[in-house]
Amino acid sequence: MSIFPDVIALRRKLYPSRDHYHLVGSSVTDPDWLAEVPRNRPAVVVMEGLTPYLPVEEGPRLLSRLVAHLAGGELMFDAYSHFGLKMLRLNPTIRATGAEVHWAIDDPQVLERAVPKLRFVDDISAYSAERTAHMSWSAKLFIGLWRHIPALRKVGRILRYRF
Repeated sequence: MSIFPDVIALRRKLYPSRDHYHLVGSSVTDPDWLAEVPRNRPAVVVMEGLTPYLPVEEGPRLLSRLVAHLAGGELMFDAYSHFGLKMLRLNPTIRATGAEVHWAIDDPQVLERAVPKLRFVDDISAYSAERTAHMSWSAKLFIGLWRHIPALRKVGRILRYRF
């Protein structure tokens, strides 16, 4: 039995319904959920907090299904490098929940080859000056140092594609 309908029922209790907002009680790895998504207009797909948890082979499959189903649009999601996934696995919150992270993306152009309709637009650092403006001086210093180490610059970021 799927837990997803129960999650949707709880969400409906906690959050008010909104126009043009439709909840689907299914796993994104189940191809059948897309039948409930309109395909006759452009879309913006935001996958926040999802991609690292997908099995490695499911990430490109999900993106392929999305771009095949939708008329066109943009796709944005948070992505972590292999080093970033190692760091996530050490996070006490992740460890406490028993969650597992699997899918790392070191090079955003690799997805263009795996999903030919995708066109990489840009990536947004999780540690940009705008995002760190309200942090403590020590956090700013630490993040400033990260910007100068290539492997750390790409630990976590938001990737944006057109299709």
